[in-house]
Amino acid sequence: MAILETENRTLRLGSDNCAIAEPRTLQHQARSNLPGSFSRNRGPSLRYQERVSAHVVADHQSSNIHAVVRALICSLVVIFTTAGAFDPNRYTGNERTIKPGFTPPGKLLYTVGQDMVGVNLNVLSFSTFKIVVSLFPFVLVGRMVDGRLQSCFYDRVHHKNICQLDDACRMFAKHSLVFPCCLAGALSFSARDEDVKATSRMFIKGLPFVLLMSNLIKRFDVHIVGDGCLRPWNEHFSREKRARGGWPSGHLASVSYAAALYGHRFGAKWAVPLGALTVAVGVSFLNCNRHYISQILAGVGLGTIYGVAASKQVDFRLAQNRKEYCFTAELDADHKGFPAMKFGVSF
Repeated sequence: MAILETENRTLRLGSDNCAIAEPRTLQHQARSNLPGSFSRNRGPSLRYQERVSAHVVADHQSSNIHAVVRALICSLVVIFTTAGAFDPNRYTGNERTIKPGFTPPGKLLYTVGQDMVGVNLNVLSFSTFKIVVSLFPFVLVGRMVDGRLQSCFYDRVHHKNICQLDDACRMFAKHSLVFPCCLAGALSFSARDEDVKATSRMFIKGLPFVLLMSNLIKRFDVHIVGDGCLRPWNEHFSREKRARGGWPSGHLASVSYAAALYGHRFGAKWAVPLGALTVAVGVSFLNCNRHYISQILAGVGLGTIYGVAASKQVDFRLAQNRKEYCFTAELDADHKGFPAMKFGVSF
C-alpha cells in the first residue's frame, strides 16, 4: 500500500482499492507539537524544556534579588530593635550626667553606618589575601574534578538525578540561613556578654553585604571564571544547556560567614557546630546538583573573608564602647537566691 500525504488530506493507494481518508487536520498535528506535549518515545518537547528552563532561571534570579531585599529589611529591623536606641542601659551622651537613657537616633545611625562601612573596608586587608591564597588551590582542584564528581549524582543519558538524599535534607539546606539569623537576633538582645552581643549585632550588619557581594559576582561570573559559573546538570533544568549563577554559592557564603565570625572570636565551641552546619549544607547542595564543589568552596572563601573582616570591626566597636561611660541596672540574685538589683558604672 502506498500512502500519499498532502496538506489537507491523506490518500491511501492500495492494489485493490483506492480510498480517500478523512483529512488529518492540522489541528491534530499542531497539538502534537505544542509545548508540554509528550510522545511515546521521547519526553517533553525540546521547546518546552527550554521554556521551562528559562522560567526557572528567571525565577531563581528574581528570588536572589528578593532575598537580598529581605535581608536588608530584616537587618534594619533587628538593628534598630537591638542596637541601643531601645537599650535603656546605654549612656545618653552627656558627659556631666550618667543616667539610663536612649542613644540619640543620629548617633545610632552613625554607629550602624560606620560598622557597615568598616566591615567592607576591612575586606581590603592582608587577611583577605591570605584566605584567597590558602583556598585557591582547593578551588582549582575542585574545578578539575567537578564533572567527575557530579556524575555520581546525575545520569546524563536519561537526564535524571541519581543517588539523592531525602528531600528534607534539601529543604533544610535551602533554609539553613534561618538558624544563624535567629541565633544572632536573640543574642544581640539577650546576651549578657558584651562581646557576644557586639558580635551578633555585627553579624546582622554584615550579612546583607555578603549576600549582595555573592550576587554581584554572579552577575559578572562569566568574565571571571568562564564556564565555571554554570550550575551542574539537573533534571529540573534543560538537558541541552546549563543554568548560570552558580559561582559562588550564596548559601555557603552566608553560613560560613557565621562560622568564621563566631569561630574567630569564641573558638571551637562556636566554630564546631556552625562549621558542621556549613558542611551539611555543602554536602546537600552537592548531592542535589545545585552547585559544583568548586562553587561551594568559593562560597566558603567569600564567607570566611567577611567573617574575619567583621571580627576586626567588633574589636573596633568594643574599643569605642569602652571609652564611654555606661550606667547599667539589672535584676539579679544574691548569694541566698533572693531577688536583688545590681547597679554598675563602667568608664
